[in-house]
Amino acid sequence: MSALHLLGAALLVWLARDLVAGDVYLHRAFYRSFEPAAYWAVILLWFIVAISCFHDLVL
Repeated sequence: MSALHLLGAALLVWLARDLVAGDVYLHRAFYRSFEPAAYWAVILLWFIVAISCFHDLVL
């Protein structure tokens, strides 16, 4: 397991925490209850970044 895979796993854990807590961070906090569209957009962004760490496993 490479360092990139560890980073991807850590980002997925962080993403799970964000989903449970209802807040996510990019350049500021986005809260699911106040800004749902922005919240889900940032969640999707972090998910894409996390999954991209495993690109060598998919190819």
